[in-house]
This record gives sequence, C-alpha cells and structure tokens, in this order.
Amino acid sequence: MNRTLVNAALLVMASVIVLGGAAFAEPGGGRESGFDGPPPGRGFGPEGGPPRPPHGTRPPSPRDLERAGVTEAQRAKIAGLHDDFMRRTIRLIADLRIAELDLHKVIESDDPDRAAVDAAIDRVGELRTRLHKAHVGELLAVRALLTPAQRAKLERSRAAPERN
Repeated sequence: MNRTLVNAALLVMASVIVLGGAAFAEPGGGRESGFDGPPPGRGFGPEGGPPRPPHGTRPPSPRDLERAGVTEAQRAKIAGLHDDFMRRTIRLIADLRIAELDLHKVIESDDPDRAAVDAAIDRVGELRTRLHKAHVGELLAVRALLTPAQRAKLERSRAAPERN
C-alpha cells in the first residue's frame, strides 16, 4: 500500500479518536459531581433558569407595556399567559434535564447501543423544539392581545436605546 495513503489513514483514525473523545466528554470538563446539564451557552438559561428566548422573541417588559399604552385588562391577560407559559416550560425544562441525563448515561455506557443513543438524542431534540415553540407561542399570544398601534409602539420602544 502507498505510504502516503497509510499515513493519511492513520491521521484520520487519530483525529476520529481525539475528536470523538472530545465529543463524548463530560460537560464542564469532567466535574466530579456528575453531569450538570448542557455546557454554558447551551440549553438552560443563567443559573439553571429557563432557556433564553430565541432572538427577537423576548416578552415585553412592564415598562415597554406602559409606553405602548397597554390597558390593565390587557396586562392581566398577559400576566395570565405568562403564568401558564412558565408552568409549562418549568415542566418541559425538568423533562429536558432528565432526557439529557439519560442521553449522557447511554453515551457513557461500556457498549453504547446506537438505537438507544439515537432515541435519546431524538427525545432531547423534541423537548428543545417544544420549548422553542412555547416561547414563540407566548409571544404570538401576547401580540394577539395588542392593537396594531400598541404593537407599533412596542416595536419602537424596543428598538430605542435604554435611557436612565
């Protein structure tokens, strides 16, 4: 066999071993306490709270609502929507953390079953998708409560830089 081809094959194999190990390494650099969820910047929000909403889907702040002229009745409905949203997402986040623990356990087993790994990955993906849909669903539900003029004011207040 050609020596260059053998060297190339060895290089590829070494890369797979090194990168493959990194891909299955424990998040957080192998913390002794076990799997603590996804690495920073992935999945959960700050201090284990709910994941950050997708870009552009942040719910309006009370100050934004005030500037837009949202009525008390609308604010009460928005608060109810947000409460329902938080209750659903708290459950989803708990399920997601458990699914990520399950995935980690399957991957770290002595002889990982590819079908079990794929099923665990699918479960994690499904839960992340449901969380994303919940965030966007809340945004759309809030927007549906507002008049076109209020939505326009909200967009303007969000685009304007914060002043003290």
